[in-house]
Amino acid sequence: VVIRAKAVSEKEVDSGNDIYGNPIKRIQYEIKQIKMFKGPDKDIEFIYTAPSSAVCGVSLDIGGKKEYLIAGKAEGHGKMHITLCDFIVPWDTLSTTQKKSLNHRYQMGCECKITRCPMIPCYISSPDECLWMDWVTE
Repeated sequence: VVIRAKAVSEKEVDSGNDIYGNPIKRIQYEIKQIKMFKGPDKDIEFIYTAPSSAVCGVSLDIGGKKEYLIAGKAEGHGKMHITLCDFIVPWDTLSTTQKKSLNHRYQMGCECKITRCPMIPCYISSPDECLWMDWVTE
């Protein structure tokens, strides 16, 4: 799932029990989805993450002012899960080219295999390969 969204509120919720019967806590962010770039037809309403960065939890600013580009895993029924390993950046830190590509070209590349390009020159090795050159051009 890849979305543009704002976090409106957050709360700690129980998410079942561990093998010893202790409750597993997660942070639930209620979000306002601005745009779905890749994912289900239904809007994402809640994002879940671990309660601290020590266990890969992500902290989002709440209050609905800061917009994010968020890539995470679908949990179904308007929910998704994110970790520190997912791609989560403030929308206003993206370059104009990145925003334009997301808004107008992203859907065209859903079938390609992303390959990072650490330096120029870069070459594709198959027709379904797409080069990610952000690190080179910025």
